[in-house]
Amino acid sequence: MIDFEILLLSLVAALVAAASFVVALQSYRFAKSPVVAVYLEPGENSRVAVLVAKNFGSGIAYDIEFSGYESLPVFEPLKEYVYSGFLKNGIPMLVPNAKRDTIVHVTEFAEDLFEDETTYEVEVRYYRSNKNWRRLMRQTFILEYYSFANTINANNIRGSNS
Repeated sequence: MIDFEILLLSLVAALVAAASFVVALQSYRFAKSPVVAVYLEPGENSRVAVLVAKNFGSGIAYDIEFSGYESLPVFEPLKEYVYSGFLKNGIPMLVPNAKRDTIVHVTEFAEDLFEDETTYEVEVRYYRSNKNWRRLMRQTFILEYYSFANTINANNIRGSNS
């Protein structure tokens, strides 16, 4: 009877060890994963709105594609450039902390956007991979202009005093 109990406890311990290994492996993979986000931010001088795609993760993102960006209001003279850049063509590879950005609006001409609470969805699709596998990642981001209204860029204040 004691042999059976020892065998059962050994089996349970082996299963716990195997489960711990699987969890550790998944944690390691997640820690080395890319995390690509798309967001709007004010330009350095607060006179422009900039669309940014950035890899916040610690892994390389491959074959990044964007959709839904066509509904985002863009300053008319910039449309040709914005829509023919990385949003249309994608990004072949984005290393950790790297980003691509493009000016999408000049704030002097966007006052109506700052009062409009309309949101715009942009989807990002990219692959995380290693030499043995590729996994498609996909996420939708909600972009809006109205949170820019009545904001003051701290860099401008510091810059004006120096």
